[in-house]
Amino acid sequence: MNQQKSKKRNPLVASLLCLVVPGLGQLYNGQLHKALIFFGLKLIILISFVRVVNVFTIDIDFDRALRFILVYVALALTSMVDAFLQARRIQEIALKIYQRWYVYFAVYIISFCFINFYILNKFSPPLKQEMFDPTSWVRNLESSIAETERFHSELEDELEILEKSANAKESQGKYLDAISDYKKIIELDEKMYGKNATIIAPLLQIIAGLYYDAGKFDMIDPFYNRAFEIQKSARGLDDPRTMGLIRKWSDYGWMAGKPDEAYSRLQWGMKEYEKVFGPTHEHIGTFLYWMAELREFYEDSAKAESLYQQALEIYKKTLEPKDKKITDVYESLSRLKKK
Repeated sequence: MNQQKSKKRNPLVASLLCLVVPGLGQLYNGQLHKALIFFGLKLIILISFVRVVNVFTIDIDFDRALRFILVYVALALTSMVDAFLQARRIQEIALKIYQRWYVYFAVYIISFCFINFYILNKFSPPLKQEMFDPTSWVRNLESSIAETERFHSELEDELEILEKSANAKESQGKYLDAISDYKKIIELDEKMYGKNATIIAPLLQIIAGLYYDAGKFDMIDPFYNRAFEIQKSARGLDDPRTMGLIRKWSDYGWMAGKPDEAYSRLQWGMKEYEKVFGPTHEHIGTFLYWMAELREFYEDSAKAESLYQQALEIYKKTLEPKDKKITDVYESLSRLKKK
């Protein structure tokens, strides 16, 4: 009498088979009905993916594609976990006729052939034409380039009009109207170059300056803060333009007769630089020197002298003795003593 061959199930093998084809691990475990369910779900997802997403065409919908990919990954993971757990529960079982390595291989080959030769050709006519027609890809590429050039040309024309309008309004003292135009310019630049393009930082500073001219000093901070983040990301803190931006930001507080706000901005800038360079870097000495100048201007001689001395100590450690920055500090201390 024929006896069916018995063998234990390996959980790792079961889960790896599901990684290859969801449901294949269930077949390995002898769960034919469950395997068919996973095969069917995979088929539905793949057909829907090709039909809805327009995969590999110029009109591919990336958002929908991502959703389908996540759904497929979830199906594969569910199949893997289920197969792993079932294989751990199963003891030695009598192998059925379909629990053979050549059956698993045949399922994989059928699945692969179905995806490549049936779904892609049967359910996606645009894909069928474009995949095997190189001239179609060239035409699509040329069309895309032409569309991009047309889009940029239209934006550049609009930018030129807005820039002329903003300059005219600024010269007429219509600062808030000019700000509105500059904000539109920023929106267009963001479309062309991205939200963190370096070209946007100077525009943000212009808007801040116009708010100052319009007497709205409290509106300046968000624009300088964003400009600083763009400069820091694009050019780094070592770039003189990044430090100069903070100095100019502080100067608006100085000019507005708000020394505490001007001072706090320099303090904030110094802390940002300390995080990167440490407390004894030359840049920290520069911030201390600027803070000392501010205190001296507002006749806080004692505080100014202390800040000058701190800047001098850092400069002595980081610069040559005859460096201009050291000379400037000595001249400032000499000037303080004469007051």
